[in-house]
Amino acid sequence: MDNLITLSAEELKQFCRFELTTESLIKGEDVSLWAEQYQITLEDLHTALKNIKKDQVGQDKIKEWFEILNVTFYDCIEVWNAVDCEETTEERIAGLPDIYSVFDQVWYMLKCNYEYENADFSVDEMLRVIERYYENKEKPLTKREFSYKEKVVFLSCWEDRIENANDETVELYRNFTNELCENNEEVALRIKGYDSYGNGSRAFEKNWFVARDCMLKLMEVNPTPVYANTLGYIYYYGRCNNGVPEYDKAFYYFSVGAAGGVYESRYKIADMFNSGYGVKKNKETAFNIINELYEQNLEHFLDGHTDCKFADIAFRLGNFYKEDGSYGHAYKCYLQAYYAIELRIKKYNFYGDKKVYESIKREIESVKCSYDKPKSKVYLWTLEWLFKPVLLKKRKLELKLKKIGDDNYRAIVRVCPYGDEAAEPKMLVDVPEFGFCGMCNSIMITVRNIEEILGFEKNDSVFFDDVDAKSFYFHG
Repeated sequence: MDNLITLSAEELKQFCRFELTTESLIKGEDVSLWAEQYQITLEDLHTALKNIKKDQVGQDKIKEWFEILNVTFYDCIEVWNAVDCEETTEERIAGLPDIYSVFDQVWYMLKCNYEYENADFSVDEMLRVIERYYENKEKPLTKREFSYKEKVVFLSCWEDRIENANDETVELYRNFTNELCENNEEVALRIKGYDSYGNGSRAFEKNWFVARDCMLKLMEVNPTPVYANTLGYIYYYGRCNNGVPEYDKAFYYFSVGAAGGVYESRYKIADMFNSGYGVKKNKETAFNIINELYEQNLEHFLDGHTDCKFADIAFRLGNFYKEDGSYGHAYKCYLQAYYAIELRIKKYNFYGDKKVYESIKREIESVKCSYDKPKSKVYLWTLEWLFKPVLLKKRKLELKLKKIGDDNYRAIVRVCPYGDEAAEPKMLVDVPEFGFCGMCNSIMITVRNIEEILGFEKNDSVFFDDVDAKSFYFHG
């Protein structure tokens, strides 16, 4: 091609550094450009920006230069792998600028300036980003300088995992948090508030007063239901009042949390109605709240969300049944709660979970005496209660019958997977007579004294998605 100009690797490096201009390449002619491979580096961009500032290059020339880099030479300069070879051993600290993120940030700023007419473009700002990074490399971590935005990014990165950080990172985390709290930065207030709550953290000791004050400030900065729920707990247990509950304040903040859909706030409101704390006692209201929450959280639990509040709510429903004298129903709920809290502790172990575990265990002991001892066989007159939990999830079940004697059959029921479901689905099964609650792939039942079977062929299966006391239904 007569009008093709190919740059050497050295010439391409000079172009990346704004040392070789577009005019000197094309000289006003209609030509095509190509180049040998050259790995662009952060130092190249740094040099280019210094040259642009020194020569007071206008916007049109900057955009023209970047267009050639980003379009014509993009593959040649390997932007996706833009690091200095000598820098690849640099220790990377999550959330802090490193050579990768600084290059990406500056390249992104150049790209925005090229693509958007009114982009907030500043050569000085890009130079500050690069030069602050170079200066920081020579300093100890806690002595480095960072922009406000970089501090926010760092805190957001470490918010839920600071327990796994080294001591130097923890110190930086603590310093940034304290500094940004002075500016009422939400992420900093949230970190300090929750790190001071409960058992404390590596960065902040337990301090209920600090936790409360941070939550109150958060309710001014960004009043969300979760923060209100936390304040509800602080006031409910009198954390800042020598252990004396402040029920009026607790009811107010739990009401805000409940209105925002926070399950904890809703069952704490039920507790307060049930006991008459901060509100006139109304057990019917309390039961209705818990019963509704039970159905909702059972669905979450069956979806595999073991961090949900099903254990707490099933426990409370069991308490209602126990108080009413329905020990069988209470035992069933306690077994579900016990199974759920064991799973939650195993994976998450939230603050207060051990106490919930001990309370459930204690109530199980108080009601299981209604059953003489765990049985090896249970005779059922209906299967409705056995399959209702899984059918709540709009699941389809498969039922197979196999004859094992005169008028006796073995029924095997399993959950049918959804079309895109890889893992074999399970169902929640609780049989108080066995003292059992758990997730099962299938259930095997012996059916005796069958007089007539309709709808079955030999070795056939039937499907159902609803059940009542006597019948199975399939609605499709």
